[in-house]
Amino acid sequence: MARRLKSKYAIPGVILLVIVGLIVLVVRSLSAPAVGSVSQTPPSQSQPTVPYNQPGTYKGQYVSFSYPAHYRPTPTGLSGSYLETVVYSSTDQSQKKIDVGISKGSPSTDGSVIYRQQHPELYRENTSAIWLEFIKLDGTEDTFFLQHGNLEASVSVSSPYGDLGSDALYVASSLRWR
Repeated sequence: MARRLKSKYAIPGVILLVIVGLIVLVVRSLSAPAVGSVSQTPPSQSQPTVPYNQPGTYKGQYVSFSYPAHYRPTPTGLSGSYLETVVYSSTDQSQKKIDVGISKGSPSTDGSVIYRQQHPELYRENTSAIWLEFIKLDGTEDTFFLQHGNLEASVSVSSPYGDLGSDALYVASSLRWR
C-alpha cells in the first residue's frame, strides 16, 4: 500500500516540479539582459524623404510666391474672370487650402471685397497700404487682396477647423508681380 501511495503522488509531483522548473527558466530569461548587437542605419538611409516637407515656390505668368511646407498642388482650371489660379491642399489632417487667383480689376470694384465689407458680423477687415485683409470671425478663412496696376490678386487660406496660422500672410507677403 505504501508503494501505491508513493506512485500515486510521484507522477503529479514530477509534473509539478517540471512546471515550476519551466516557470523559473522563463522568469530568468525574461529578466536577464538582452544579448546581441544592434545595427543602426544612418538616418539619411533609414528615413524616407517626406514629400512637401519644405516650403515651395510658384512661378506663374502674372505672379510668383512662396508657400509654406506641407502643401501640395491641387489641379484647378480657370473659371470666371480669373487670368491665373492655383490651389494648394495641406498634406496633414488640417484640411487647409490655399487659393491664389489673379484677375483684372481692383478691390474697390471686386464683389467679394464689397460683400466682406458689407458683412462686419462675418468678417473683420485689416487694411494696410499694401493690401486688404479679411478674417472670417469663425476662424475658418483669411483672405488678402492685393492691387497691381489693373490686376488684382486674392490669396485665401481656409480650413473647416480654423487654426489657419499665418499661412495666408506667408503667401501674400511673398507675392511678387512678374
